[in-house]
Amino acid sequence: MSPEMMEELVIFLFYMVGLNAVLLVGCLVADYILPHIPFIERFLESLPDWDEEEDW
Repeated sequence: MSPEMMEELVIFLFYMVGLNAVLLVGCLVADYILPHIPFIERFLESLPDWDEEEDW
């Protein structure tokens, strides 16, 4: 691999690490923090149950 290609690969990996870090933080907030907020908890409880085995 040429040095220019390696530089581009390293930059790409830095971008991917940053994107995955943002997604990780967002998932943690959505899973652990948002359900403890009262009005969001009431909204989540009012949603119908999800039926994954629904026949088409």
